[in-house]
Amino acid sequence: MSYGHIAVEGHVTSSSSGTLGARRARWGRSAVAACLSVALLGCSSEDPGGQSSPTAPGNGNQDTVQGSKDATDAQVKPAAVRGRCETSRVGPGLLRRLTRTELQATIQDVFPEIAADWRGTRLSADPASTLGFSNDSSALLVGVQTAGEILRTAEDVASLVTSEGVLPVVLPCASAGGEACAGEFVDQYGLRLFRRPLAAEERGEYLSLFNSVAAESDFAMGIKWTLVALLQSPHAVYRSELGTPGDGGRRELTQHEIATQLAYMYGGSTPDATLLELAASGRLSDPAVRAEQARRLIRSPRGLEVVQEFFRSWLGYESIVYAQRDDVPNFSTTIAPDLVEETRRFVSQVIFEEGGDLRDLLQAPYTMLNANLANYYGFGHGADTWQRAERPWGAGLLSQGSVLVSTAHESATSPTLRGLLVYRKLLCNDKILPPAIVPTLEQSAGEAQTTRELFEVAHLTKGAGCDNCHRLFDPPGFTFEHFDETGRYREQENGHPIDPSGYLPLADGSRVELANFDDLVAQMDEVPQVSDCVSGLMMAYMFSGGGGQVCLAEDERAALASGEIGIEEYLVRLTQAPHFTTRQ
Repeated sequence: MSYGHIAVEGHVTSSSSGTLGARRARWGRSAVAACLSVALLGCSSEDPGGQSSPTAPGNGNQDTVQGSKDATDAQVKPAAVRGRCETSRVGPGLLRRLTRTELQATIQDVFPEIAADWRGTRLSADPASTLGFSNDSSALLVGVQTAGEILRTAEDVASLVTSEGVLPVVLPCASAGGEACAGEFVDQYGLRLFRRPLAAEERGEYLSLFNSVAAESDFAMGIKWTLVALLQSPHAVYRSELGTPGDGGRRELTQHEIATQLAYMYGGSTPDATLLELAASGRLSDPAVRAEQARRLIRSPRGLEVVQEFFRSWLGYESIVYAQRDDVPNFSTTIAPDLVEETRRFVSQVIFEEGGDLRDLLQAPYTMLNANLANYYGFGHGADTWQRAERPWGAGLLSQGSVLVSTAHESATSPTLRGLLVYRKLLCNDKILPPAIVPTLEQSAGEAQTTRELFEVAHLTKGAGCDNCHRLFDPPGFTFEHFDETGRYREQENGHPIDPSGYLPLADGSRVELANFDDLVAQMDEVPQVSDCVSGLMMAYMFSGGGGQVCLAEDERAALASGEIGIEEYLVRLTQAPHFTTRQ
């Protein structure tokens, strides 16, 4: 069964005549054949042979179509992401299911007329990849649950679009009705939803569906179920990156596939009129045109959110909106939202206002504050508006209160969590699974007077049994100890001096000695593993996992690492990489 058209068939034929049901069944089966004929398409829920294979754990689905790969098979692990190659590679051709956010934005942009009444897509949260990103194509499978959610979303949208007050606005010829008007609807909205013009055969099938339904009801009902079918089609739910055969056994993406990649990669939604026109005229083969469009889109409201989502997913700092702190009453409602906003504004300031690179991101001597946070931190201005404020301590992204709070406990800091932030997110080391039995810190406390002493006794003292792992990430975590669990600076802990020294362990077995936090952020600028990690993560995120391939933009990564270009320009220059227009 197809995840799209069969669901529509089942709904309509339940109250239709046998003749209409037979016609709809034939139409539905043709959709199934088209769906299953495309390699790597994770349609669901049952294959024609009655067999199925399980989807990725945690995807909320059961029974994806036979032949779908387990999500983790095609996902890149952190250590692979930081790898470098002599030349850029090209990923495989594939289809990418739209994320919940992308589907939401697409429908909002195609049908802005329903914005006031539409409650949003019915899709559940998308599963995160091994890198922590929810846009990885290998994890975005369609199973029974997702199929039903897509159907219900399509029905909600179609009901609103064909309501009495909206349909005449969406389709001015609706008052006259007829097949010609239905054709206008299919042409106009099929182009926006499929992100390419419909083929003559496809157009004919949708008009046949319209005529079948309208003949036994009315024009509006015919348009409604035609729209439901359009919204559920694999061509609407999936982004195509299959291309056509080219030189050297590779496949060249079509103009509309390039337009679609630009639209979602930099604008978070379906191609607008400008991109569709450029695709129709064949101009997206020009690297300069692609770069120009990327710059335009990434500065749009949706494009800015695409970039912000990378940082939210990468660092997980937004989780603090659910946190509490013993020393700060009502922390989750009075402070946490402003800390999250501080980080969002800081990222925007560094990348888009000042054209900053990785060094600026990690070492910027300022942050963005309002009066509430100025009072909370104890520095800055007292203005109600958000303004740039120079820091009296700390620097860059890792000094953000949201990042510090998200890597601490309710009543104490955690050198382990903060060290893991560096170990996994800035050095791209693979996750280490903890042993089955782990003693509590209290059981290992002894005479410890500070958090550092406690963690050294529990995790690093010879014979404690934990040092084999904790020596890899606790030492860089110790450099954060001047920041308490609320994200604020402290000179002492419980009346005892703080020792902020540590070291940064590298993949080759060497280590960089660190005097304190400022030394940590300064030294990271000199460690290639850091720039390789962060640029690789950005690349993987922007290319939605790259089909499990790495090294997709080596020239661009080198330019970012050297400081030749800033982060925004790095993201834009991904349009120049071979992978942007070519697939294996």
